[in-house]
Amino acid sequence: MIRFLIIVILLFNVHTDKQWILTKTLNVKGGNITIDNLQNIYIISDNTLLKYDKHGNYLSEYSNNYSGLITSVDVSDPMRILIFYEEFNQIIFLDNNLSEIGSPILLDDLNYGPIKLASGSEQSGFWIYCVQLQQILHLNKDLKLVNKSPKLSSIITNDLAPNFLLEKNNNVYLNLPNTGILVFNSYGHYLKTLPLKELDDFQINNQKVTFNRNNCIITFNMKLIDYDTLCINESDSIIDIKVEQDISIVKNKEEILIYKLK
Repeated sequence: MIRFLIIVILLFNVHTDKQWILTKTLNVKGGNITIDNLQNIYIISDNTLLKYDKHGNYLSEYSNNYSGLITSVDVSDPMRILIFYEEFNQIIFLDNNLSEIGSPILLDDLNYGPIKLASGSEQSGFWIYCVQLQQILHLNKDLKLVNKSPKLSSIITNDLAPNFLLEKNNNVYLNLPNTGILVFNSYGHYLKTLPLKELDDFQINNQKVTFNRNNCIITFNMKLIDYDTLCINESDSIIDIKVEQDISIVKNKEEILIYKLK
């Protein structure tokens, strides 16, 4: 437990007169974990999304037996959570109680072909990555195309298989494991590529990209173009860490650990 506390304190540059205290252990074996800006915790388990408060108290869950396994969840807007089902090419929006908002969005009906990734948008609607067009597309609440990026093949030539999409602070981030993170503005205009490779996902806080890899927590400062790295000794079971303000969640092979900064 001590190693977890040291990791998060150093990573986020908090004052040493405070420490991270383990407040709850969730005996849940799930897939991805995430946390919203209200410090609600979400765990994906096959076709089920579980929601807990910052204290680890169970709040609600959502399950859909007709859409297959959950591919990804975007909780950037906790009042309008996006769930993407790649197998069935569908998006479902949920409210803060994990109840469906409207009907599922059937992406096949939009004639864009297979969709690989999806993300919510602060400008309403959502972003998708279209495999056939090699573009990210911004669709509004009426499912009309309002913005799009250039084709990936006009930016890069040898890596056309992105695996993560996120909009944050009016920029859109598209991750290509062999190339880095492509950054676009809210109109879809390409801005730059961040030299971060072999990532599955990441968090963006202000001008920093944080990710977990090979038992190391790495923070990349987009403004200064430098790294902070802290490796975890004797901890091969750690899979992921997510932080929001004074709450951090740590996932290992057996459970989810919740820490609070006090």
